[in-house]
Amino acid sequence: MGNGAAINIDREDTNNGITFVANNVIVKNFIKYGLRLNRGHFEIENSYIDCSISSACSLSNGICARTDGSTLVGVIKNTTIVDAQKESSKWASSALVVSGPCDLTVEGCTIDSSIYGIALGAYVVADAGEQKLTVNNTKIDAEQPVYFDDHYEKTGFKAMTYNITIGEGNTFTTDSAYCYPIEGYYYQSTLNLNVDYDHSEFYAAWLPDSDLECAIFKFNYNTWGYGIDNTRSKDVADLTDIEAYYDSWIEYYIEQGYYEARIGLTPYSTLADALNEAAVATKPITIELLKDVQVSKAITISAGSDITLDLNGHSFTSTLAGKKTSMAKAFSVYGDLTIENGTAAFTGDYVDAILAREGANIALNDVEISATGTGSYGVAFTSDATEATTLAMTNVTLTTTGTALYVPSSPVINVTGSAFTTESYGIDVNGGAPTIAFENSSI
Repeated sequence: MGNGAAINIDREDTNNGITFVANNVIVKNFIKYGLRLNRGHFEIENSYIDCSISSACSLSNGICARTDGSTLVGVIKNTTIVDAQKESSKWASSALVVSGPCDLTVEGCTIDSSIYGIALGAYVVADAGEQKLTVNNTKIDAEQPVYFDDHYEKTGFKAMTYNITIGEGNTFTTDSAYCYPIEGYYYQSTLNLNVDYDHSEFYAAWLPDSDLECAIFKFNYNTWGYGIDNTRSKDVADLTDIEAYYDSWIEYYIEQGYYEARIGLTPYSTLADALNEAAVATKPITIELLKDVQVSKAITISAGSDITLDLNGHSFTSTLAGKKTSMAKAFSVYGDLTIENGTAAFTGDYVDAILAREGANIALNDVEISATGTGSYGVAFTSDATEATTLAMTNVTLTTTGTALYVPSSPVINVTGSAFTTESYGIDVNGGAPTIAFENSSI
């Protein structure tokens, strides 16, 4: 073939008859379309459609269907569709692309595409209506196995309704980074998606383990972004299991060490990001470490905040350092702070590991704390701290080069089952009238 289609069909299906039937047919095209179907009703079975010979043309499609306003009805069974070599310089290639209303069934097929496996959307201004796709027992290997886009950003394009069913026996594999097995942009359209997660498999090339199933989908409504959050903005049916798959994906990346902390099920790349989120919360927040974390900047817990830092068996290390004439404050606490279940090391010179300001309420539980830089303190209180400022330590090991507890004011302190090891004072009461209870503990 030259620059056109191997087979071009442009016929109205006025009598609901069959416009085109292909059985045991081999189609090869050097340049462009294998089959170009403008309208009508087609059936393709036990065939092989190959547009992969050329590697330099700008556009290649195994099957291209542009319906021009009428509904294209098609059934493709037990057919292989190959659209382009992986090393192709094509800018757009699709094994099966449909523009406009359609009712398409794909059963028992193998689709190998350099970009899109099955692409649905509005590609001309006249397109509008329903695009219905049902896929069963089909293997798709492509950058984007199933893709849809209503091209809303283009003037005059109309809304679509995407009714997509991914049934049983399918395997979708992406072969490019940052692509997803099912991906779509429906700015003004409606998506109804049904996926048989239990009987189909989804894989992504960007996962280090090629055997790890990935059922993460990328949907965008009115914004660019990754994940599934935007699906809630439109009428999306039967997506209850996607959150479970999303959680599985998050757990995998947690295991790989991509995130430092999380709040509930939401992971954060850095502890600082999680602390920023917690700082604006109106209710108590627990931040859970997901890996060993090192910070170099001061952390402030604002008045009104109620934050629990669950070290989750990991180590927190602060390298913040001060000067002999100006102590640095690794944690400067005005609100409520709990640190528990791990190890907290403060390695800089002349640093207060934790500074309790007036009105602060601090709890330290089941944690090993060390402040090993020159002249560094464990917990210090400001000179204006009153009985409204509290410290509770339970099962804490505190090791310091400077004073373990510096108390120049009147806070309330309870220490239970803890041990202080210091090169200076264990408890230095240097003013005020503090209340200190020391039970089953040692200095």
